[in-house]
Amino acid sequence: MFINTKRVSSAIRLGRIAFKKQGGRLTLVGFLGLVSGLFGAVGITTLIPLFSLLTNQQIAATDFISRIIARFFEITGTPLTPFYLMGLALILFVLKAAIQLTARYLNAQTVSYFEEDVRRSLLKKTFGADWPYLINRKIGYLENIIVYDVERGASILSLAANLLLSSSNLFVYAFVAFAISPAVTWITIISGVALFFIFKSFYSRSRKITAQAAKLNKSISHDIGENLIGSKTIKTSALENEVAENSNLSFVILRNIKIRAALLRQTLISFNEPLGFLLIALIFLFSYQKPAFSIASFAVVIYLIQKMFGFIQAIQTQIHMIYESLPYLSSVLNYQALAQQNQEDTSGRRPFNFSKNIEFKDVEFFYKLNDQKKWHLDLSLNKGKMAGIVGPSGSGKTTIVDLLLRLLTPQKGQILIDSVNINDMDLAKLRKNIGYVAQESFLFNDTIEANIRFYDREVTNDRIIEAAKIANIYDTIQNFPEGFQTLAGERGMKLSGGQRQRIALARALAKNPQILILDEATSAIDNESERLIQKSIQNLKGRMTILVIAHRPSTVMQADSLFVLKDGEIVEQGKPSDLLSNQDSYFAKISQN
Repeated sequence: MFINTKRVSSAIRLGRIAFKKQGGRLTLVGFLGLVSGLFGAVGITTLIPLFSLLTNQQIAATDFISRIIARFFEITGTPLTPFYLMGLALILFVLKAAIQLTARYLNAQTVSYFEEDVRRSLLKKTFGADWPYLINRKIGYLENIIVYDVERGASILSLAANLLLSSSNLFVYAFVAFAISPAVTWITIISGVALFFIFKSFYSRSRKITAQAAKLNKSISHDIGENLIGSKTIKTSALENEVAENSNLSFVILRNIKIRAALLRQTLISFNEPLGFLLIALIFLFSYQKPAFSIASFAVVIYLIQKMFGFIQAIQTQIHMIYESLPYLSSVLNYQALAQQNQEDTSGRRPFNFSKNIEFKDVEFFYKLNDQKKWHLDLSLNKGKMAGIVGPSGSGKTTIVDLLLRLLTPQKGQILIDSVNINDMDLAKLRKNIGYVAQESFLFNDTIEANIRFYDREVTNDRIIEAAKIANIYDTIQNFPEGFQTLAGERGMKLSGGQRQRIALARALAKNPQILILDEATSAIDNESERLIQKSIQNLKGRMTILVIAHRPSTVMQADSLFVLKDGEIVEQGKPSDLLSNQDSYFAKISQN
């Protein structure tokens, strides 16, 4: 078949899904294109009587457009002179320009709003997705989609609007040209269709090349983001050149793909002009021999044909670019659908009330359906108390935290706060009442104040100062020349590890949580910073419920109760001092090392 109907229907299907809200605007753009094309075509047709007047030839209005113009002058009582004909043409071209400007403004506005809406939606759906989905996303993948793919995908909307403008103008110009010279117009239309099918294979090849480029762009974005995060390790290993060389291979492949894509585009553009001239020359030779040949009519028809070829070329280019952009739009829609399928369950509506205890009752969890490794937990933590959790790596310590924060959902059992299942609670209120400090603190490139406030508008300056004091970071901040306005740097790299961790603790405390979780928060900092954090914990005991996960025994010695995990189960529990006195206990053994 000349047209790949499967591919066309696929493109239409994608367009309907992505641009269903923009259908009305596209229709309006198409209508404006028809009107502007009509004004332009009629404006140029005024050249026929104008040329006849200027050359003192008898006006022979053989086509109905010229007859309509003559009739218009007759009805309005306006003299049919070159001055008034030029005035009419000028008015028509000004109207055409105004309508085209309106259409293009409407087009630009539609595309811009679409990009904004899609970016908002993607970001919202991403942060609303569940934790298992998020941890499986590659670094830089979402950034590439939001910044690059959305723009390229949205360009289809602009291209579709321009395609409607070009097509409607082509239709009107062809209609007027047909009214003046049917034979010449038919030759032009048939030639244009033939050219479309001649260059059809270029579109297919270009689409495949663009899909390769889209996939490679995401891979490069991921690799660069990953390497930047590990830049310190790369530099200290003296592997800068090796890492750069590894990326250079991808750059070379991308370069070659872009060159091939550009060559295909320019081939289409370059051959249209000589082919158009060849067609005009053949038409002239065909028409010149006829007795009814009129140089005025021929000039207008040639102008219309030249414009028609311009529209045909534009249509070819626009279709070509639409096919080029389809992989990007498909990428956006696929990501959007996948993120939507993995949204967190936020159906809980019960308020967060905590006055008694937290219970893990017969909780069973596994990451994969056929996973042999399962976590089975039964534990209780009273309000206002401090509990410590220790155990070897992979024993399930962080899993407990993720389950309590509803980042993960147990396959069996219940997690209760004051006998209410946390799945029935309002998710946002649950998390707002839990302060969480991770092993690797997350700081962004902004002031220390902004990092402690962390987008929470309810956190006042007084609470920031109070939280900084409790976290034993206030004096350190005050010693900085710019105090709380000091920039933390990219990922907080202008600060020491201990300073970053105490700022993260201050952030958790600033929202005044009822539960504080420290997930290996002191495992990668110096002894002095650990001592200061332990001092903060000691001062917080009794004021909030504290759950501390640690490798170092010293971090949990202040705990009211201690749970020892192994292979997802609690194998020891009790007061740290009691477990320490039992030489056979795991806690006693790691304390001796």
